[in-house]
Amino acid sequence: MLYEELPSHDDPISQASQNSIRSLKNYLLKLSITISILMIWSAIQGIISFQIGINFNSSLQIVFGISSFSQIIIILYIYYKLLTEHYESTLIHTRNYFDSRKRIEKLIAIFGIFIFIILAIITIFIDFYAIKKEKNHQPGTIPPFNYNNYVISTISWQLLAFGIYVIHPYIALILSTWYLSVSQQSEVLNEATIWVGLYLPNTYMIFINSQLLFNKWREVIFTFIIALMFLVCAIKLGWMYLRNEKVDIESEILHSSEIEDLEEE
Repeated sequence: MLYEELPSHDDPISQASQNSIRSLKNYLLKLSITISILMIWSAIQGIISFQIGINFNSSLQIVFGISSFSQIIIILYIYYKLLTEHYESTLIHTRNYFDSRKRIEKLIAIFGIFIFIILAIITIFIDFYAIKKEKNHQPGTIPPFNYNNYVISTISWQLLAFGIYVIHPYIALILSTWYLSVSQQSEVLNEATIWVGLYLPNTYMIFINSQLLFNKWREVIFTFIIALMFLVCAIKLGWMYLRNEKVDIESEILHSSEIEDLEEE
């Protein structure tokens, strides 16, 4: 009897469920590969920028390296939100799955808020340290811009090449996420476009700074702007967390009222 009650392979509902599961697996594979590439790119970019900052005594490059690593938090956050969004569009519906996804999203948001606040504090500290270091030196005497009594008056090719490179991936990302959000009517991809837009000004500052001769005060101002960006990211994550909490509470109230209506019937 139990075997006869199970849906057969010819059952349209069973076939639809199997197609949904197959589609979910394919989507998960493609999304995991894309997210892994973005995370590796962020880490490598951060390492290179951090190393250039140390070699050329550039606080801006060091902070941009930190900013590149911070992208990983946002990438993971968008990853879980995309999974939930895709899962909702399939025929598979499990309340436990949504609850677990929402918990992970909340944990990443809370973790991200604290990390971005800490990064903002660290960035401001680096900025004040750069100001103090500049005041204790004569202009142009901070290494490596005065190496063996020879003042370097040209732009280093490493800084120039990195500045030209760094802006292009972000432009490609913001265009691709915007196109996908419009074509797929995806609220999460639209949100991803906004996140890329928050990081895009950092790349412009690196690009501009790499095209001009060294100026410590310009670096100080740009570094302070990145510190403000960290605070904006923390505020945005906090706002999204509160908004999701409100939606979850409303969903719980609606679900409870539906159960009560069914019990009354």
